[in-house]
Amino acid sequence: MPTLSDNTPLDSRQLLTIVALARARSFTEAAKQLNLTQSAVSHSLKALERQIGHTVFERKGRWVQPTQAGDILLREATEILNRMHRIRDRLDNLENWGAGRLRVGAGPSI
Repeated sequence: MPTLSDNTPLDSRQLLTIVALARARSFTEAAKQLNLTQSAVSHSLKALERQIGHTVFERKGRWVQPTQAGDILLREATEILNRMHRIRDRLDNLENWGAGRLRVGAGPSI
């Protein structure tokens, strides 16, 4: 089974999927939140599990619960996605750079 040792980076869409699935606890609800089909969410999760070599969620009827590997992945995924949002915010705010700042220069004689 492939693992991350092959240096394949995780896909941000897969990270979004597992975070939505963890919050919704349901493939159907996660799919609605992501504007995807339930099948797309399931396939994304299966591909991620194959890639990392671990089961991310235990299926309990219609509900899911993170495994130990899932808990680790969720914490990291949440941090990565939050960081990606901060990067986008910083880039979006570049056009406002300097707005609201006052720079005062003074010579030594003052």
